[in-house]
Amino acid sequence: MELVDRHDIESVVGNDDGTVSDVLTVEEACTSTISCWSKKLFQYFSKLFPWIQVKNGKLGCNVCSKVRGSLGIEKAKACHVSEEWSNFLVKPSGTLKLIQQASVRKKIREHSVSKSHNKAEKLQNTAKIGILTTAMDRLNEKAIAATIHIFNIVYSLALNNKPMADIEGEVQLQKINGVDVGVGLHSRKTAITIIQHISSQIRKALFSKIASCKSKLCVIIDESSTVAQKSVLVIYIRCELSTHQDPVNVFVDLKELDSTTAEVITETLFNCLSENGFDKDYLQDNLIGFCSDGASAMLGSKSGVASRIVREFPNIVIWHCLSHRVQLALDDAVNSVSQVNHFKMFLEKIYSIYHVSNKHQLELHNIAADLELEIVKIGRILGPLWVACSARAAKAVWRVYPALYKHFSNCKNFLGMKKKMENLCFLKDLALMIEILEELSLLSLALQDRDVSLVKADRLLCRCIRALKNLKENPGKHEVQIDTMIRTEPFKDIPFQVSAKNTGLPRAQLIQSVIDNMKSRLFSTANTRKLLSLFSLLEPNSWPSDLTLSPWPEGECQLRQLNELIKCNIPVNDFRDYIDNRYFSDCSLPPSIQQAKKIIRVIAVSSAEAERGFSIMNNIATHERSRLTVSNISHLMTIKILGKPISSWGPEIYVKSWLRRNHHTATDLRVKKKAAKQYDENSTAIWSLF
Repeated sequence: MELVDRHDIESVVGNDDGTVSDVLTVEEACTSTISCWSKKLFQYFSKLFPWIQVKNGKLGCNVCSKVRGSLGIEKAKACHVSEEWSNFLVKPSGTLKLIQQASVRKKIREHSVSKSHNKAEKLQNTAKIGILTTAMDRLNEKAIAATIHIFNIVYSLALNNKPMADIEGEVQLQKINGVDVGVGLHSRKTAITIIQHISSQIRKALFSKIASCKSKLCVIIDESSTVAQKSVLVIYIRCELSTHQDPVNVFVDLKELDSTTAEVITETLFNCLSENGFDKDYLQDNLIGFCSDGASAMLGSKSGVASRIVREFPNIVIWHCLSHRVQLALDDAVNSVSQVNHFKMFLEKIYSIYHVSNKHQLELHNIAADLELEIVKIGRILGPLWVACSARAAKAVWRVYPALYKHFSNCKNFLGMKKKMENLCFLKDLALMIEILEELSLLSLALQDRDVSLVKADRLLCRCIRALKNLKENPGKHEVQIDTMIRTEPFKDIPFQVSAKNTGLPRAQLIQSVIDNMKSRLFSTANTRKLLSLFSLLEPNSWPSDLTLSPWPEGECQLRQLNELIKCNIPVNDFRDYIDNRYFSDCSLPPSIQQAKKIIRVIAVSSAEAERGFSIMNNIATHERSRLTVSNISHLMTIKILGKPISSWGPEIYVKSWLRRNHHTATDLRVKKKAAKQYDENSTAIWSLF
């Protein structure tokens, strides 16, 4: 028995949920028939009536279940699809077996000749050859043109983070410009529905393509809260595509969390992946990595999200975001050197003075203008933000140092801070912290690039440590500039002096503490070094010597472990060819080696993409739009992140799928028109004057 393709039915009938009844095939139904039938009897009737199916011991009609109550253009008066047959609720009547069999035969006969069943069959047969789709598009040609204009307006609002209530003004403007926008689909609620439809279609097309390619995945998640104080989980996947050389990061969804426990986060994650076509069978074969920040709920060793994922999928790489680890290394270094606390407290005091008071900000701005200095907003230094933010804040203090001193000199409440800034050791400490923060900032920003692999991240880390060791031996550029800078015009009014009490930070100890903590926080554990060794197997510059020849027993042993880890098969002969031909430029890489290198880059080393997602979320869900639901925020994020630019976006396919789901067109006269806005007499009286 041939079943109708699910997508053919959806394209014509347009089930809003896109689902199909979970019915049994003939072979499966033979083991689960209705009570009064034997297996042989069921096979007999299924041959006579191919549309018969059984679910939970009750009869149903496979054809009517696909229609689900809507006959579309075949709809007629007093003709309705039977709920019992479409929902598999038909059961025998009577108590004796013969009576039950007779009642079932009668019901089958009556349904087979019913008008609704015949129309459903006709609709299904038409859907198979695609005639109905073409006919609907031809009949709706004018309606499609007007609806496209509405879709363009709504899509533009979503791309530009504008509220959907703006659609009324945009439609009115298009009418003035002579554009046919119809009479309907002009309300805010309809715009939200259109956004949901476009977002769902984008996800469906994208994730079905990724799943069909059997792409290897790395999941990136992070937890935060919206402006409405709702806990949300942002979910990304990093995957390899056959059409692109480098892996790509793809936004999946933003989900609201009932609780921030590891159990709830894990369940939400797997449900979301399953909804988008990545069920556990697919993940078993293709999930190779998981990346998140270091929160205990995420990476807890006993009951965190990562440990729960490992129970389901043992052979995956669990990775703690390196950008977060750099920040943690800096925090550990600051805490280990007690003298840094005084420096940190003073800078936090500066931040609090100008962050809270607009009056102080204005005074500082005026002083900086008098001194011809560029005013830069002073942020939090050595705080909970990433190290790049601390570097920008420290350099902001450095640039407006004379203006800060002059402002503190003019206020009696800040004489203690004025005295602190007169200490030359404090200026040297500031220069030292800028040198350290700049190096760590360069590392952190490099780790946030989308194309960074674990092997490249290791090289970046080693380079940063070498730079810090060099800084320990030689002063940095800011430290060298101090003597020249204090003789310039802006600094001439500051009476610098060396205090015997405040001798400044222990320079060598602080830098060494940063180096030690970076080594301990980053690629230090045995598992991490082993993982890095496996991934470096395909990099010739990491091999023991230039004389490495095939066969290489140790390398081939590691190759088997690598194949198991990345769920990819690199034949031994390809690996041996790769070793022997590495010096010949005219020899191309074996396809299996190319594929393996791409899969290795799929494993994310940073959760920066999730942070970028939260930035987009905050741009959408502002304080003025705090009532947006998490679901609608997610749909808007999908369009903002995954949607094409308006210049290259093609709305036709979305409009046609919209109409096939029995939605109204923009020209539908049955849509209730909104009353024209009324203006008060005061406004009309003023307008009459010009």
